Amino acid sequence: MAPNRSARGAVWIPVVAVVLTLLVAEVVVRVFDLGPDLNVVSLENLRLSENPTLRYELAPTSRDGRFRISSIGLRDREYAPEKPAGTVRILIIGDSIAYGFGVAQNETLAKHLEEVLTTASAPPRGVRARAGADGGAMRYEVLNLGVSGYNVTQVVETLRVRGPQLAPDLVVWAYCLNDPQAYSFELETLRSELSDAALSYRDALLRRSRRWTDRSRLVMLARFAIRSWTSRSAAREVLPDTQWTAIGDGSYDTYFAELYEEETSRVRLEEGLADLVRIAAETGVPILTW
Repeated sequence: MAPNRSARGAVWIPVVAVVLTLLVAEVVVRVFDLGPDLNVVSLENLRLSENPTLRYELAPTSRDGRFRISSIGLRDREYAPEKPAGTVRILIIGDSIAYGFGVAQNETLAKHLEEVLTTASAPPRGVRARAGADGGAMRYEVLNLGVSGYNVTQVVETLRVRGPQLAPDLVVWAYCLNDPQAYSFELETLRSELSDAALSYRDALLRRSRRWTDRSRLVMLARFAIRSWTSRSAAREVLPDTQWTAIGDGSYDTYFAELYEEETSRVRLEEGLADLVRIAAETGVPILTW
């Protein structure tokens, strides 16, 4: 005897209820951003980034000696988002050289250049001179976009992400010999402060997968809970900073010779340079290498 229509409907009721419950749970997880705390800050002002290319960044308003990182995440003072009239705005991009590792925030390359330009009578090379808003001398703003430990790929991504909103007239890349390398001591230090389960959760958040099981926050959270329950991993080991090791043992020249002989490093540098050329052509903003 075939089941009647009401019996078939009763079978689907619990299935629909389960599906709706899972959908509501997915929405709750996303709305309230449930999950492990991934906002690890190390060295006082670095944090992991949601941008998979940058990987880490400066934490806005974090302490930087007697100064603070700006509200938009620059090692610099606060600037108006919109460039003031009669102002030439220059962006300094790069790693620890641009960042000013070892010196105070007001002693960085960007601040020295800003002071020099302010007292000079001629505008920087490649920038057309324009009268100030009040008809007087031009004003100069030199913004520090440097982040210690960044390689060329991250430097280019910084310019790509921040450049349009800052409307520069000129970009200067403070190039460092280690810019082609992939390894970052700063990144590894940040990652070492997360458990294996939290790192796996973070990697899943940043991964651009087409499978719904990899995009569901509810599934990610469940996997995190299982990993946290089944694994009790010891503190993660921080890898040594190979560059500083080379300084200590006197093999600095060899270190850089091998870096530039490595194919992946050369390709990374070539692609970065090509991207900078492309950005300059698309925006009409000159990009210099210092």
